[in-house]
Amino acid sequence: MARVADEVQVALRQLEHDERTQKHRMEALVKEATKALQQSDTVVHEHTAPPLHRAQRHAHAIESRFQSTTHTAQQLYHDLNVLYEEGNRIQLSLQWCTEAIQLRTSLGALADALERLDWDACVRHCQQASSVPADVLHSDFVRTVVPTAMHPDAPPQLLAHLRASLIDKMAQQFAHYANARDEAQATRFLAYFAAIHAHEQGLAAYSAFACSLLEAYGHELEERLRSPSANPLFFGMLWTALHEYLAVFISKHQPVVDQLLGQPGHCDFMQGVWPALERVWSSFALRILEAWRAERNVDQFVRDAQDERFTPLETIRASPYTPGRIYEHHRGGGSEYLAVDALLNEMVSFSAQWSLLMQFLRRSTLPTDAAVFDGRLARTIQDTMLHVFVPLQMYALQANVQQVHMLDTPDVQSLPYASSLPDDMFFALRTVLSRSLSTSSVDVAERIVSQAVAMVETYFVEIVLLRMDGCRRALNISRLVDGPRRAAAAREVRTTLCVYLNVLDISASYSDRILALLSQPSFLESCFAGGDANSPLAIAQGIVSRLGTLSPKIRTALQFEIDELYRALVEPRLQALLSDIFRDLNYKLNEASYGQLPEAHTLTERLRTGWDVLMTGYRDQLTESNYASLFSMAVDALVRPWEQLVFQLTFTELGALRFDKDVRGVLTMLSERAPWGLRDKFLRLQQVSYVLNMDEEETDTSDAYEAGVSSGISWQLTPAEVQNVRALRVTS
Repeated sequence: MARVADEVQVALRQLEHDERTQKHRMEALVKEATKALQQSDTVVHEHTAPPLHRAQRHAHAIESRFQSTTHTAQQLYHDLNVLYEEGNRIQLSLQWCTEAIQLRTSLGALADALERLDWDACVRHCQQASSVPADVLHSDFVRTVVPTAMHPDAPPQLLAHLRASLIDKMAQQFAHYANARDEAQATRFLAYFAAIHAHEQGLAAYSAFACSLLEAYGHELEERLRSPSANPLFFGMLWTALHEYLAVFISKHQPVVDQLLGQPGHCDFMQGVWPALERVWSSFALRILEAWRAERNVDQFVRDAQDERFTPLETIRASPYTPGRIYEHHRGGGSEYLAVDALLNEMVSFSAQWSLLMQFLRRSTLPTDAAVFDGRLARTIQDTMLHVFVPLQMYALQANVQQVHMLDTPDVQSLPYASSLPDDMFFALRTVLSRSLSTSSVDVAERIVSQAVAMVETYFVEIVLLRMDGCRRALNISRLVDGPRRAAAAREVRTTLCVYLNVLDISASYSDRILALLSQPSFLESCFAGGDANSPLAIAQGIVSRLGTLSPKIRTALQFEIDELYRALVEPRLQALLSDIFRDLNYKLNEASYGQLPEAHTLTERLRTGWDVLMTGYRDQLTESNYASLFSMAVDALVRPWEQLVFQLTFTELGALRFDKDVRGVLTMLSERAPWGLRDKFLRLQQVSYVLNMDEEETDTSDAYEAGVSSGISWQLTPAEVQNVRALRVTS
């Protein structure tokens, strides 16, 4: 501890010594800095201050010298500004005097030209008077100096009066020359309106002229309406003539009016002339519709169509098949249906011409749809198509469906068997769908297509299915014992099913054909306007595509009925034939047994005889597609049990050769009776034959499955099945 205390004391003494040394050094530095500052002050007072004082005195002397000059310059600037303002006032006064003189001269000349009917001078002087600025025209100075004894009115009122008089007289002259069919003079006066910036008045004058022409043409149509013709297209022709006249008028006159009056910032033809034309046109169009509705007794037709119950159709659904059936119900009202058909054609003409004119107006840069589509005529057209056309069209289609069933005449003399059903039904359907699309109304097309597809499914496809089912149930072959009665029943069932299977097959192809026909761009583009994804054309294409649901439904029903035909008439006899053929099948052959088997007793020949008896007539009676489906089902019924039987047998080398010969012979025999390929159905049997006939050295030294893959075989057998087939080989 004493040692530590000594060390601390030594350190403290050393610290005090260093502090004293540092303090003495700092005091010396402060003295040196103080001495330097004192020397600097002396230098400043002796060397720097005197020149600065001299410069200050010199600046004061210069300021005193130029002060008077600055005052003079400011006074001169002020005087120049006053002089400039006086010059501007004098110039403005001269300008006002010039414009007042021009205004006074122009107004007097305009009044004089109006009296002389010098139209070019009138337009020129009106332009000059109108070019006077508004502040000058309405100033007190002009109000004082311009009026004269002959024209004491204030200049603004006088100019407005003279300009209005000029516009009225030009409108009269335009109307005179327009009615006189003097196009040059009429165009000249129409251009005068634009020259004096009276575009709206010019459009009004032209609108009055256009309406007069349309009214004159409409009165001619009204004269014809007072004595309607018996021609079923009479009203449609009047409607078409009115729309064509309006479209031709617009296409001819719109470019002229827009060129002369439709300048930027002003209304054009569609804004200034079309609204009045639309009112006149709508009035005449409504009169045609009203006369048509009254003359054709449309409301009565609609009520009758809504009250019609189509009892024969319900009778057919309740009793779809009766042996030797004869439908004696006589459908009255044939002339009534023809009248309905004529009404439908007239309404198609109404809607198509209306839509065509709307497309034309859109291409004519119609500014707003409200001027056309929100009026009474648009609502009347829409109401007529949705509440008259659609009910009557569906009534006509249902009447057609009923008539199709009433006139159903199966033709069993032709091959394949045929019926009038599909031709009549799908001709009527195509007519209805084409007519609905020809209206150019997506609302009408959507309703007709949806209801027509549902009607075909309910009153055509379902009734055909009910007839086949009724035939099977009425004759009930399975409960009859073998004999003449069963044979006759089987013949009738077979004939009936073949007829209606062909009906369904042809109906499905007709459905596809109608869909392709109505989906053609050339047809739809002629009825609907194109454009973006929401355009009427795009919507119509979507509506037509709904027809694509009809064919799959018919084909599904067709396949079900082919299955029923197979189970009822083919399967029992085929099972008996196969049982007889496969019962004594043996492939464990030696040389003696292999050579003793007669050719007539081979599997191929025995199957050929039975197959021909089984399938006799079907190829001629059924359509190619139906026969292919039935034939394919029979082949499947042959191949599947044969495959199962093969795995239960044993094969010698000669037996494997016989099996290969049988497979090839059966495939060849069946292919001769089918115009389509059957090889894919025999692939598994052919591969079984390949494995059975492989060389013993090869099968002993390598795996048969891998050997087949190396040979390029696409196996339908699994590796386990290949090994099982190899195990079927035995030595003789």
